[in-house]
Amino acid sequence: MEKKTIVSAIVQLLVALNEALMAFGITQFQNVTTDSIYTVVSTIAMVVAWGYGLWKNHNFTDAACQAQGYLDILKGKAEDNKVAEIGEGEDE
Repeated sequence: MEKKTIVSAIVQLLVALNEALMAFGITQFQNVTTDSIYTVVSTIAMVVAWGYGLWKNHNFTDAACQAQGYLDILKGKAEDNKVAEIGEGEDE
């Protein structure tokens, strides 16, 4: 079983448990307001969305840079220096 499957199952179980406890009026946090929950959830969602967008839209790894170079070549957008960078380090 993959690690992300296990993590997803655990998170879903925790959410279900939390909802069940809330349905019966059981809560550990008496001083938490709706506004503070909204602020925390909004901030977490913003950080996750920002991080995901940053990672998916930029080439951080060497493999991603090489793949982008090949994609540029296939699309006819490659500059001369990008073609040279891709060819470097390959022994033929």
